[in-house]
Amino acid sequence: MIYIVFVSMLLGSYLPNKPIISIILGFFLIFLIHKNYSKKIVFLSIFLISFFLLRTIIYKINLFTNYGIVVSSKSNYFIFYNGFSKYYVSSLEHSYEVFDIVYIVGKVKDYGFTTYESQFDFNKYLENSFVFKEIESDKVEVILSFPIRMKQIYENHINKFSIEGKTVVSELLFSKSYLKEYDNFINDFSLSYLLCISSLHMFYLNYLLRTILETKIKEGTVDKILIIFDFCFIFLSNFKLSIIRYFIYQLVSYVDKKKKLDLTYIKKIIISLICIGIIDNSYFYSNSFIYNISIPLYFYLISNAISTFKKKNQNIIRMCLLYVLLTFISVILNESFSILTILLVPIFSLIIMIIFILSLLTFLFPFQNIVSFLSKGLLIIFSCVNKVDDKFFISNKNILFIILILTSLFVFIFSSENKRKLYQKFSVFLLIYSFVLCKLPINNYFQSRVYFINVGQGDSILVSHYNTNILIDTGGINSFDISQETLIPFFRKHNIYYLDYVFLSHQDYDHVGGFNSLKENFCIKDYNSNNDFTYININSIEIFNLNPSESNLENEDSLVLYLTLNNTSYLLTGDIPISIEKKIVSKYPKLQIDILKVAHHGSNTSTGEELLDNYEIKTAIISCGRNNYYNHPSTEVIERLEKQHIEIRRTDIEGTIIIKN
Repeated sequence: MIYIVFVSMLLGSYLPNKPIISIILGFFLIFLIHKNYSKKIVFLSIFLISFFLLRTIIYKINLFTNYGIVVSSKSNYFIFYNGFSKYYVSSLEHSYEVFDIVYIVGKVKDYGFTTYESQFDFNKYLENSFVFKEIESDKVEVILSFPIRMKQIYENHINKFSIEGKTVVSELLFSKSYLKEYDNFINDFSLSYLLCISSLHMFYLNYLLRTILETKIKEGTVDKILIIFDFCFIFLSNFKLSIIRYFIYQLVSYVDKKKKLDLTYIKKIIISLICIGIIDNSYFYSNSFIYNISIPLYFYLISNAISTFKKKNQNIIRMCLLYVLLTFISVILNESFSILTILLVPIFSLIIMIIFILSLLTFLFPFQNIVSFLSKGLLIIFSCVNKVDDKFFISNKNILFIILILTSLFVFIFSSENKRKLYQKFSVFLLIYSFVLCKLPINNYFQSRVYFINVGQGDSILVSHYNTNILIDTGGINSFDISQETLIPFFRKHNIYYLDYVFLSHQDYDHVGGFNSLKENFCIKDYNSNNDFTYININSIEIFNLNPSESNLENEDSLVLYLTLNNTSYLLTGDIPISIEKKIVSKYPKLQIDILKVAHHGSNTSTGEELLDNYEIKTAIISCGRNNYYNHPSTEVIERLEKQHIEIRRTDIEGTIIIKN
């Protein structure tokens, strides 16, 4: 019954957006209810699927009303829920808190935040939270304030610590970042997730409190005290769903003990997830849900295999297998993992738990100096470890890696349960082999691709042709190092360890801003220092410059590169205006162009009708940032392309675009 309810909820939540997952869950549901349960269970399942499907659809319809409640509050925005749909509302230095009832007047519009390759996608985060629109507010009025003002409590308490103490305690205790520069520093570190308050912290804290309290108080009374404590912690953690789920789990465990229901650990986990889903089924799209459902199921699956080992070795085996799972999830979610994390997690977990407990005690005792001292030491260690470049980047589209990891785990479980040591050794070998194999650039020798990398409002194009790697432009943005945070992680995910050649189309920062950093931190065999060439051959790739120049200063002098890979021809136009396009048409009237990189990010000063009329272009690629300052691409350019029936692809909509030759 519990499993069917859970699967029904998942099916209803995922149906509009995840059809493949829905089909799998649907078959699973049919398997469960077939000939085993009454018609009432079938009707219940259909009801739950319909209910959650309807709620998801209503979220998307966006029925706007002015009155609603604040369901999430961050430093520069809040999420407004009016009973039908959720909305993102930008608000700097606001005082609104969760559960405040507000009246809002404004314009409903589509949101759009610029995203970059290999970085956090805030648009996707909002979509997974079932927030599909933004309110550009003219007026926000608080009708009724929630009596507990956590922001005031936060401000009063956090000011008692040093800068380092504020940084750590803010993240660890209140689930907030204190300063942006420290936030970026922490996020760069591979163990940063340890500073996020989670159900693991709550588990150890509850265990410690229970051990202390049960020496003086009866077990039943201790259970009630801990439930009240966990409930209070929901407010402290800024209503973090993982903490709410842990509280519900503790409540279910208490009822189970009281009523003697004999619920298994897995059932209690699933019941707590069902309750969270009833509150808000967007939880099923969060990373927390992936961890909350996969870890307990994983331990359930490997429990018999672990029991075959000697007791003194069981915890070590369990921890090693957990690391394998966490690495696998990290690759699926983040496309990266850190080897150092595996070695240091136990040590850091202990240190952070000590800081966490002492931070809580600062509400009662003056331990602020101790916490600040420990926090400073922790950040120093973070800084030292962060200098070690040990990150492994593996694309989550690497099917071979996924198959090998899952196969190695299956072989280990099977061999352990059947006590076949030879197979156990083979599973360990297969696991190690999967990581080594997936980091060798074997595929690159057999494939030809062109990547239009998503660098926001800028250009960066990678030509990878049978392991010859050529980069045209690097992009550039003032707020962060585009090479370190976007390009290099992207190269590593695709097992690219050097660039044979780098072309810089012209000197605009959005085309060359990342070059110096890339040159310092990545292997570049050669690059062009001027644009006065007409032809170059790089490992049998013939590249023609259709706009040779010596000044290399203005858009008129942009490189215009023409190349053909396996009968697919490309025209890469930099930022050239229409006047240069006309010269190219006049000089090279019979070019075959399959793929056009639209000039100047879709500005109306480029991509003229003469260029489009003269060549039979199949696909136009526009590299630009979402909702950019220049309003690129212009509607005129889009209309010109549509008039010629040319396929339009944009990095601001699709992200990085891959063309397979």
